[in-house]
Amino acid sequence: MAYKERLSWVQYIASKRKSYMLCESSTGYIWNSVIYAGKGTKFNPKYSRYGMAASSVNSLIELLLNQGYCVTPDNFYTSPPEFCVSSAKQNDAFGTIRANLRDMPPMFGNKKLKTGEMVAWQKGKMMALRWRDEKDVCLMSTVHNTSTVMVRMKGGKEIMKPQVVIDYNNTIGGVDRGDQAMTFYPAMRKQQNK
Repeated sequence: MAYKERLSWVQYIASKRKSYMLCESSTGYIWNSVIYAGKGTKFNPKYSRYGMAASSVNSLIELLLNQGYCVTPDNFYTSPPEFCVSSAKQNDAFGTIRANLRDMPPMFGNKKLKTGEMVAWQKGKMMALRWRDEKDVCLMSTVHNTSTVMVRMKGGKEIMKPQVVIDYNNTIGGVDRGDQAMTFYPAMRKQQNK
């Protein structure tokens, strides 16, 4: 978020303003946020044994745990430990994930897929899926299985798409909507030229 006051931990780079936000997917309502403060960023100490991704997401949703909400993080914040914590707290999650993460199933990113092919792994409630469209799409979910749906593309062509991909595309825009709404209320002061 834009900020130009004087504090010891503020680093102002206009192109790299950063805060962690939890937003409602359809309206962009910002439910919770943590301002990025470099190494001094404080998350809930309960999650300190996890990495930054799991710590940030679970700290933001702390008050929503055990209420059955579903979280849709992007690939930077999606990791198997985060999904394990969410599942244990009766919350669900699904989102894109990087295939080369340490905790991913063995051989997850090695097999070459043809267009329309998919591979998936299931462990308890958690499912990891890699599907090939124009490029590989990797997702993890505690809600979905490998079911597919026939989808009509813009050119009239029909393809089979995993349901998790369709649901992800429909729910990921909350943070973008929140950012868009914040542009109407600028935090920058107008500086007078002398």
